Amino acid sequence: MTKVWLSHLLVSWIPRHRFNTRVQNSSESIDQILTNLKLIAKNCEFEHLKDGLIRDRIVCGTNSFRVKERLLREDGLTLDKAVGICRADEESRKQMKTLNEEEQVHALRRKTQNQRTNRNEGYAKKGPSRRDHEKRESNSSFSCGKCGTTHERRNCPAYGKKCHKCKKPNHYQKFCKSKFSKSVHGLDEYSSCKSDGKITSYSGDKLKVGGKCSLHLKDKNCEFFVTDTNQSPLLGFKASHELGLIHVIMTIQTDVDDPVKSFPKVFTGLGCVEKPYHIKIDSSVNPVTNPPRKIPAALREKLKGTLKEMGDKEVIRKVDEPTD
Repeated sequence: MTKVWLSHLLVSWIPRHRFNTRVQNSSESIDQILTNLKLIAKNCEFEHLKDGLIRDRIVCGTNSFRVKERLLREDGLTLDKAVGICRADEESRKQMKTLNEEEQVHALRRKTQNQRTNRNEGYAKKGPSRRDHEKRESNSSFSCGKCGTTHERRNCPAYGKKCHKCKKPNHYQKFCKSKFSKSVHGLDEYSSCKSDGKITSYSGDKLKVGGKCSLHLKDKNCEFFVTDTNQSPLLGFKASHELGLIHVIMTIQTDVDDPVKSFPKVFTGLGCVEKPYHIKIDSSVNPVTNPPRKIPAALREKLKGTLKEMGDKEVIRKVDEPTD
């Protein structure tokens, strides 16, 4: 009895220790730590206190001081409200990171343009020497490798134009010297199509469908329905069969003897009970009389033949008088 009690104590205390020491990692999202806390709490026997303890663990274990301060100021904080605050903070940080990257790109571009402008102004302010003047006179027109035409220096029609191959300025695509071009295909991660389909869980509960999307799995495109639940993705029978995850076996060969051949008397004839069988009826239930069901005219002859056959085999007996 002592061993059983100690075993039960260890089973409940070890998950509780893991639960109470769980903190959010620097690269971990709120959905990931929430899912992990729910899995650990299943073996902690928290019962009706589970949601409140998960909320407290999120407040104590969050990796953001700003979020923790916001949660502690919230009056009547619930688990759903705490998760919503954490998700909003994560989304705002992502947006700020994107804006900062765009500002850095614009600042670098402005710096490059200013350097080019200052360099050109320096050349313009510097007085031309006699040698430069003679060289400019001899090379007033030349064959340009950026636009493919012959023109005067600093009068290239490709200046300021953007190459469609390498995306760099001041030359045409036909005269681009880059060996290859990088192509980036943007994918909208959150795009989905509306769906009128209805999904029912294994327990019979209807799930709210927010839309559907097509994802590439191995060598096939599978259609996924998007629901407003924090659950793991599931594959249906059709997708699992097409991906080769399950195999349908149509026939099964066994070495067991056919019971019909082994016991022919049992499977021959209708079979009757030797002694009268008494059907037990609850006397406290009020009896109910239902009218006979109407038989379609096309089935009446077949019904008469079937009733006569059952009467000949003594399965049923015709009654012409009222019964109890």
